[in-house]
Amino acid sequence: MNISPRLVVVALVLLVLPALVTALFLARQVHWAVAPGAQPGGNIAGRLAPIGAVPSGTTLEGVAVVIVGVPHDGPDRTSELRGLRNADAPARTVAEGTTDATGRFALEVPPIEGHYEVRVAGSGWQTSVVPVTLLDGAGQETIVPVRPAARLELTFTRRSGAPVRGGEWTLEGTLNRSWFSAWTGAQFARDGRFSGSDFAVEGLPPIPMRAWIRLDGGDRTELVIDLVVGTNRHAVEL
Repeated sequence: MNISPRLVVVALVLLVLPALVTALFLARQVHWAVAPGAQPGGNIAGRLAPIGAVPSGTTLEGVAVVIVGVPHDGPDRTSELRGLRNADAPARTVAEGTTDATGRFALEVPPIEGHYEVRVAGSGWQTSVVPVTLLDGAGQETIVPVRPAARLELTFTRRSGAPVRGGEWTLEGTLNRSWFSAWTGAQFARDGRFSGSDFAVEGLPPIPMRAWIRLDGGDRTELVIDLVVGTNRHAVEL
């Protein structure tokens, strides 16, 4: 069967172009930057902008919004935009609130030296961070892209019947990996402690995750979990 070269070119364009557009969009989101300065304070208003279809049961209402002030000598925020830990950030919370039924918010912020960051999380959405300045854009609407999130629930039991009293967990995965760029992507990591025999983690990206669990008492286990949007429940017997 002869295949027209023109058809091959058209097929490649249809396959590759959407992927390139997506990659450029993600790169632009990651490298958002604002010039710091003597912020005058005032009102920061904006709205959530879902990327992709909104899953059934997920709403834009009641999503937590936190605005922090980042000083001039604050660290590079690129890692946080990609979902990575940045526990040493010298940022301080200057305003908190929630979104309304349409995903909008408006919060008053004090003057600071540096720039602001709008952070949203929860209610079925992944954490999203957007830098904001009031130096040259006072009154402009801040658009916060949000993606549907996965929730991981793990329950542990011991074959011996001994109780599980808690422990530590670590989750790691790779963001933005695709079929045409399997060698790229940023590492996502999150960790914490839990008490009792189960725990839940919200706001996770729907990607394959590797989980390390270290229970109080010495038990350790490693899991590979392919997270999907919504609730992911797993029972683990040790």
